[in-house]
Amino acid sequence: MSCQGFDTIESIAEVRRAVGDDIILMGDFNQGLSFNAALRRLHQLDDQGLEWFEEPIVFDDFAGSARLANELKTPLQIGENIYGPRHFLQAVTAGAADCYMPDLERIGGVTGWLRSAAIAGAANLTMSTHLYPEFSAHLMRVTETADWLEWRDWGVPFLAEPFEIRGSAIHIPVRPGAGIAWDEAAVKRFVISVRVWVRQAKLGRRWQVFVASGLWLGVVAGDRRTLQSRRPLSGSGLRAAPDRTARQLPGSTPPSTGEPHRRGALNKMA
Repeated sequence: MSCQGFDTIESIAEVRRAVGDDIILMGDFNQGLSFNAALRRLHQLDDQGLEWFEEPIVFDDFAGSARLANELKTPLQIGENIYGPRHFLQAVTAGAADCYMPDLERIGGVTGWLRSAAIAGAANLTMSTHLYPEFSAHLMRVTETADWLEWRDWGVPFLAEPFEIRGSAIHIPVRPGAGIAWDEAAVKRFVISVRVWVRQAKLGRRWQVFVASGLWLGVVAGDRRTLQSRRPLSGSGLRAAPDRTARQLPGSTPPSTGEPHRRGALNKMA
């Protein structure tokens, strides 16, 4: 549950009344507090029986996190914004948390996870997962201090045989690789093709383009073309490199605001 509101104690009580006392609750602050605010706030919540306090302050303030961890009875959880096993080692060395929740992408994929799991195991610190449950579940089986698997069903509409959730646990199938097979009919229903209106900035012989949504699509210099996207865009606007004169490509037109383009195919998402 999010702990951003000022009525957190009342919110916890309401959730408890709704779900019962046998459901474990965690509190996630999403780096929303200053150190002083966190110190006051978490002491107020320290007797609420939460499983952990997650990311109360900015993610890389390991010294501040360590001070909070030493002050509180409730375990402190960080990790989804740790980048790679060396960064993970810095956090563990600083005593920044009681438990960790690495993000599979940011920690460095399978290799980064396994290296970080070895560090956590040596320090006797539990590891939970952040997103990517169909892949993370396999890694939890070889993590010495495995704790919680974060479950999201975002990929279920695209899977031929989604992983089964039964008895509050994920059941990992015995299949090749990660056990994922795409539902090709479902994939076709969600195919998108993005026709991008490109503005350009000529830097010597190179064209440099930045995508507003943060998703790099790739642009051929001087060419207008239909680009494939592997996931929906939060925005399709492109801008040229700063402090450069930008102009529209010859013959290009803005993206249509009418019926979306359906040409092309959506490739595998992993």
